[in-house]
Amino acid sequence: MSRRFAGFLHHTELWMTIAIIRSDTVKCIKDGLSQVFRNILRTLFGVGSPYNFRLGIYFPQLSRPLQCQLGFIVSDEQALKVMMQFKGSSGTMCCALCRNCVLVSSELDRQDRSLVNFAEHRLGRFSGQTDASVFQSVDYLSSQFGTTSKKEFSRMAQSLGFNHCSHGVLQDLALRGFLKPVGNLMYDWMHCCLVQGVFPLEVNLMLQSLKFAGFSEVPLATFIESCTFPAYISSRAVSGKGVLTRKTEGFHPSASEALSLYPVIRLFVQDLLPTCSHQTFKDMVVSFFALCDFLDLLVGTMTARPDVTADKLSFAASEHLRLFVKAHGAGNVIPKHHYNLHMGGHLRLHNILVNCFAHERHHKDVKKFANASSNVGPSFEKSLMKEMLVLQVHQLETFAYHREGTVFFVEAVKPAPRLIAEEVNTLFNQANLEVNTSLSISLVSGRTCRKGDVVLLLDNNVGKVLMHVNVGGGYLSLISLWESLGDNKFKTSRRNPEWRDSDTIRGCLIYIMDGDNVTVVPQEF
Repeated sequence: MSRRFAGFLHHTELWMTIAIIRSDTVKCIKDGLSQVFRNILRTLFGVGSPYNFRLGIYFPQLSRPLQCQLGFIVSDEQALKVMMQFKGSSGTMCCALCRNCVLVSSELDRQDRSLVNFAEHRLGRFSGQTDASVFQSVDYLSSQFGTTSKKEFSRMAQSLGFNHCSHGVLQDLALRGFLKPVGNLMYDWMHCCLVQGVFPLEVNLMLQSLKFAGFSEVPLATFIESCTFPAYISSRAVSGKGVLTRKTEGFHPSASEALSLYPVIRLFVQDLLPTCSHQTFKDMVVSFFALCDFLDLLVGTMTARPDVTADKLSFAASEHLRLFVKAHGAGNVIPKHHYNLHMGGHLRLHNILVNCFAHERHHKDVKKFANASSNVGPSFEKSLMKEMLVLQVHQLETFAYHREGTVFFVEAVKPAPRLIAEEVNTLFNQANLEVNTSLSISLVSGRTCRKGDVVLLLDNNVGKVLMHVNVGGGYLSLISLWESLGDNKFKTSRRNPEWRDSDTIRGCLIYIMDGDNVTVVPQEF
């Protein structure tokens, strides 16, 4: 898949809902979601159905058939367990992509040198699964089912790392021509890093260490509260403000909050470091900075940044795990640390790293229609699918796919004030150019930039956006540039603002205002 096309897959509008089923119904189905997924694949790819997208489906509007194949399966670990028969972290063999990766707590690597526990940072020490070896394992389990005691069979499944599902997707011989349990699998970095993943784990461990050293969470909470976030974050209430003052003890952000907060916490720790001389804390800080470097690269995959390579991702994940073990010990490593080691391989194989942000947003649409419906009878799922189909057709009709990688207005457009129109005409040495304005634009990166946001420009200047205009098909932003004081600090300027091409805006910044002085939070776009 080309990286240019891959960038589209981060848009919610381009993911289709193909099945809706109640969890109560799934519980009544033998082997649950694994059989549901099996039947979805059989329907799409011509196994016992008249449709086969691999050969092509003809549509009247298209001059050629629409063909597709199964590319990758991305989900959280729990979905992989129930859908793909992998035991995951509940199995002795805890990684679906490795044949010899075992739990640290099992200590099996001490008894058998061919086994490696998941705290090992060198991916080369692990033996990779293949599609054939996965099918071999599930076939062996199938052959042993019913021939031994339940306890012995359970121990067998535990050691192999797979569940036996007689009606599951991996048991269907007709699907093996195109289903690749290793080649199609992609760990979701959003869940691995942000949702009960390595980022909140590391922050909580660091906060615990600070408490023992006499520090409290209050300074960090105050620091976060002092930050001003761009409109695309603050308007969705995912800035993470208040995350440390919630009733639940510790640091437990949502995925979007974690994504907003990690550069803020990095700056806080960077400022705190000189006051902490203990080597243990310094090791924790080095590990945390390595995690932030890894997250910077992952954020770069969301916009298909060409400088984010598979080798860089692999090295960053490996280096972070090495430093984490040094700072916190192997006992605090979780399987998601190991799953991160595979992100570089996913990018190398698929030329894209998909995350579940878009799918989580899609799930909210389904829940919105479900909660509004009073019909919970036999046709419940069918009526929901109709609602989703109407929504998705509308989204596809209005989605500006032809504008991907360009600047365009995303809010109501109106004529610019007379004085602004005259100034822009003078700028272009014209007299009658039509000038329109809008509060928000979509940047080249796909992020939204609103009037009042503080932005970083391609020439590394920083300033506040005062206005966006469109003239002659091009987009300009009026920006009040700030004076750089060095070390991420700026002074607000009272000089005349400047017109800049809107496509020279790299991104919108998080910042802390103190009178005329501003501290900008370094971040990747």
